[in-house]
Amino acid sequence: MTRLTGTTDDERAELKEEIKGELRHEARKRKLWSCLGCSMLSLILVGVPTYILVASMAKTGFFKIPGFAGYYKSSEPVRALVPLAGAKTSDLSAMLALKAKYDPHSGTIKLPLNEVDLTTLLSQAVASPNAQSSLPIKDIQIAIEPEYVEVFADIERQGGLSAVRFRFLPIIRNGVLDLDAKEVVLGSLTLPEGMARGLVTFAGKGLLDAIRTGISEVGAIEEIALESKMLRVTLKPSKR
Repeated sequence: MTRLTGTTDDERAELKEEIKGELRHEARKRKLWSCLGCSMLSLILVGVPTYILVASMAKTGFFKIPGFAGYYKSSEPVRALVPLAGAKTSDLSAMLALKAKYDPHSGTIKLPLNEVDLTTLLSQAVASPNAQSSLPIKDIQIAIEPEYVEVFADIERQGGLSAVRFRFLPIIRNGVLDLDAKEVVLGSLTLPEGMARGLVTFAGKGLLDAIRTGISEVGAIEEIALESKMLRVTLKPSKR
């Protein structure tokens, strides 16, 4: 009887050890899977945003990132334009003065500006020693559609060029010229609307201030009308 009881106790002890072993094994498996799950979650939370950020930077063309060279594709303008060859600022001013027509009935000046005029003016402004832009702009142009004005530029960078396309709507806000951003594309990266507006406000301030100053010497803008390849400005002459 004693031997039988002893045998039973041994079996129970062995069974307990087996159960403890199984529990320890299961605990190690759960811990391993937990660690793997945490690693995967960390990879997703950190790796995916990092990948998106790096890929977005590569798309702009302004950053040379190993392994991401194929992500950059140049955006395209609505059409290609070139400035007038050999035109001087004084020549353009005289030409624009001839285009301006005074309307005695409304007491306003109407000034039509085509894409070549604006492209030439902007190209000269960018090339001027007094230009406020610090970007190494190689080429720049302005195209006009009824829905927007498009500024397209090639920016020099190490190893090539990066294209920038900016589409906006000129508006008169409380008698002051302002820009309503419609689209900003750096390379092949289209910026979110809020970021695009912020960039336009920051980058376009110098140009806008220069335009406002130049216009104030002539008069106040009452209206800007967009047509295909043409922009028509209506000015109220300043009282001398």
